Amino acid sequence: PAHERERLRTDGGDLDLAVRGDVHRDRLDGHRVQRLLQHLPATGLPLTSRPPARARPCVVTRRETWIATACRTRRVPGAAGHGISTVLLGVFATTALVAIRQIIASRENTRLLAENATRQSEERFPSLIQHACDVMTILDADTTIHYQSPAVAHVFGYEPEQLFGKKLIELVHPEDVVKVTDCLARAAQAHAPTATAEWRLRHREGAWLTVENIATNLLTDPTIRGIVINTRDISERKQVEATLNEQRAFLRKVVDTDPNLIFVKDWHGRYTFVNKTLADIYGTTVENLLGKCDADFNSHPEEVEYFLQADREVMESLQKKFIPEEPLTDTRTGEIYWFQTIKLPLANAQAELESRQILGVGSDITERKRVELERAKLLAQIEAQRQRLNNIVASVPGSVWEVRHHPDSAHLNYVSEYTRKMMGYDLEDWTSNPNFW
Repeated sequence: PAHERERLRTDGGDLDLAVRGDVHRDRLDGHRVQRLLQHLPATGLPLTSRPPARARPCVVTRRETWIATACRTRRVPGAAGHGISTVLLGVFATTALVAIRQIIASRENTRLLAENATRQSEERFPSLIQHACDVMTILDADTTIHYQSPAVAHVFGYEPEQLFGKKLIELVHPEDVVKVTDCLARAAQAHAPTATAEWRLRHREGAWLTVENIATNLLTDPTIRGIVINTRDISERKQVEATLNEQRAFLRKVVDTDPNLIFVKDWHGRYTFVNKTLADIYGTTVENLLGKCDADFNSHPEEVEYFLQADREVMESLQKKFIPEEPLTDTRTGEIYWFQTIKLPLANAQAELESRQILGVGSDITERKRVELERAKLLAQIEAQRQRLNNIVASVPGSVWEVRHHPDSAHLNYVSEYTRKMMGYDLEDWTSNPNFW
């Protein structure tokens, strides 16, 4: 109020007070400024005088934390220039103090934010590892456990406190101790600070669990000073793998004892599955035949080209193809085998051509084919002999015929050409009517 400002005014000069803040501004002078100055740290600024006409009221800004500097001016004759320079020095000092305070406040805020982030991270870490599926263990250089994550309770049945001070080797299956030492030795190498291995660990109830481990050497890290091992229980996965391996072994025995050809090929004619029968014909093993083509083992280009064309026809049309017979030459002996083959597409219409495959099953008909060839050969011989006999009979100057007698009739099986011409009857007249005689 006006009456309070009048009471606080002094004859010795005016005081200018600069205070920085955020909320609002006000004007102060006299003894009120003096009282404010008593609560401020010394700034080391000299008190100078200036003419009253140039004295300015100060501007005050309030906030929770504030810095104030004041310059008190007095009327000193002949000191006007000196007063101006001192005022400028005071302004620069004020600005510097404000900047320093802002820097200090900024660093303090950064420190507080960092401490808060660290505290939140430390509070979050136990919650994360509490519900993690993997078990985390920190070992000393001699494999002594000095940290165990809470997940060990639901994986292995131990409370973390039960394992403190124990050596990891005490929990490892005796047959797998070498795997543990080898893994830790590899992790200790400078060029490979991380190593992986599988071994068996004892459950609290006595069962052995197969686990997958990743060991990381952090002995030189001042915050860890140990070997960190992340462990995952893979017992169920191992059981499934064992079951699948048994089924594969059973399937392999079935297809390898089958005398027929069983194979799968891709667009380029490479074998992706094959049984022992086909491998034996090509004089190689199943493992060596996989990924290879017929041209790698078959020295007959016409057979190789025929197989590839038939395979691609099935893959393009996506239709089953039945091949009554096709030859396959034995690489070892040169013997030709015959197979009746069915080829089925192993792809859908949306699949690209080069990603399609065919399944082929070839039944060995070599023996049947051999019998058929022998029969055809025998029939050809019989036909040749019959033709030769006909030529002999036709050259005889007399009647020749063959009659098959029955109790009530007779049937002509053969009449020579000379007889037909002599009697004037056609062959059909002689053979079609059983009562011709």
